[in-house]
Amino acid sequence: NHPEATLKLARAHWKGEGRPQNRNLAKNLYNKAAKLGNPKASAELARYEQQEQMRVAREIARAQERERKRIAQRNKP
Repeated sequence: NHPEATLKLARAHWKGEGRPQNRNLAKNLYNKAAKLGNPKASAELARYEQQEQMRVAREIARAQERERKRIAQRNKP
């Protein structure tokens, strides 16, 4: 019943500050804070999820590039 405290706890779990990082719990806490009326909670969660999607996309692109290089090296005469 404390939207600001719930948001702060969500941030701590998301970042692993003062406790082990637990993004699933953080997402639940962000959603709870939003339902309790904290408008920042939804916005932060959306931003973090977007950043996570971009990070994953970069990792996939790097893996694809490594694979292309490996195949090109293998196909050299």
